[in-house]
Amino acid sequence: MRDRHVLSGVGEDTNRPCHDAMDVNFWGAVKVSIGAARFFREVNPNFQKGAGGMLVQVSSMAGTTGVPLVGFYITT
Repeated sequence: MRDRHVLSGVGEDTNRPCHDAMDVNFWGAVKVSIGAARFFREVNPNFQKGAGGMLVQVSSMAGTTGVPLVGFYITT
């Protein structure tokens, strides 16, 4: 099992865990969105009928309310 990290205060040495969190939480969502949009436009068998598709993304409420000491997590 992979090591788990808690991303907290800016003063900590969290460079690698922060990059890992951004890769998964932010860039992962971006890549999935791009792939889904491409599928909806180009691969979807109902494309000719204008069916398109629906992409549902789920996020954390922490990004809108803010939580002390977890700024890196909230950033993603």
